[in-house]
Amino acid sequence: MQFLALASLFIVGASARVFNNPVLAGADYPDPGVIKVNGQYYAVTTSNSPDGHKFPIHVSNDLQNWNFVGWALPDGFLPVYSDPNANWWAPEIHQIGENDFRLYFTTRSRDAEFWIIAACTSGNVIGPYNCLDHPIQIDPTQNNLDATLVQDGDRKFLIWKGNEWMFGRELNRDGLSFAEGSEVRQIMRNDLPWEESIIEGPWYVRRPDAWYMFYSGNGFCGDRYAVGVARSRDILGPFEKRGDPILHSDDRTKGPGHCSVVKDLNNADDVMVYHGYPTGQVCDPFPRVMYAQSVGWGPDGWPFMIPN
Repeated sequence: MQFLALASLFIVGASARVFNNPVLAGADYPDPGVIKVNGQYYAVTTSNSPDGHKFPIHVSNDLQNWNFVGWALPDGFLPVYSDPNANWWAPEIHQIGENDFRLYFTTRSRDAEFWIIAACTSGNVIGPYNCLDHPIQIDPTQNNLDATLVQDGDRKFLIWKGNEWMFGRELNRDGLSFAEGSEVRQIMRNDLPWEESIIEGPWYVRRPDAWYMFYSGNGFCGDRYAVGVARSRDILGPFEKRGDPILHSDDRTKGPGHCSVVKDLNNADDVMVYHGYPTGQVCDPFPRVMYAQSVGWGPDGWPFMIPN
């Protein structure tokens, strides 16, 4: 088994892409949500502008070089129920049709001190996005954060983080409302020492044997933030955790996390895009910058990070 593992690492590592990190710096680019559309990559991140715009979008042909192409929510496109002066977090863009895209993110309503999840739609991946006139997910007992869309054929599910649990619920086909008769399910909670008091930032990858959830644990504003992985036969669990994180601080990058995973240009290998801090520049006032790193899959079915 050890020989097979080493052989697998050698073969995958030999063909995997090596990146010059960070791939996007110069400003604050946390929580990158990356998708591939018609051979190009689009990254939307948790960033705002002094002019009131929310969530910059960058485009790349190779995951290494990125160019700014606009704001997902320009000023004037913010949802009517939102507090424009609150934090706006964790945007993700998902494609549900040829020219049909969804934007999900967390914000705070004008009349409440808890976090809600918004849903918006556009016919163009770079927007602008038009938001529903009401949140898609609101629960006064929970801080609703870090929504991601999971698609299994025609079925769609919204997965998000609450106070202690990851939650999930089936959506209608348009991805804008919950399916009739569906219920919120508790999927997974923080129960490993490295996670401490929080798990967040779910992102799903489908493999032949299972669904894999990449997630982050520990506080983002520190060097113990890291990426773990869990797997299940069902989108809504129950999930088996791998255990220790597969991505954590090293001598060059601190607090890596809140990732998305996409296929490379040949649709063969997986690449993780995540944020982190350069060594010696952890937490405010330093920005989180964006990194890319190839992912391999071992003979035991679990993913591992291929060193850059």
